[in-house]
Amino acid sequence: MHFERCLAVSAYGGDVRDDYKEQEIDEFMEDLGIYDDEIDYSDARWLTSLGMEVHSYLVRQRLAP
Repeated sequence: MHFERCLAVSAYGGDVRDDYKEQEIDEFMEDLGIYDDEIDYSDARWLTSLGMEVHSYLVRQRLAP
């Protein structure tokens, strides 16, 4: 876990958990339908800093082997 966090901070320019609490991130993802596969990309919250971080995370997850 420590190694992954170091990579995230170094390679991706930081870790969203440095700016937001885990609960805030989970609630945000739930509100936007990520957990039930009903994502609405037209929601303006995707343009916030948290929205962009979550989107980057989702893209990285899809690209991971």
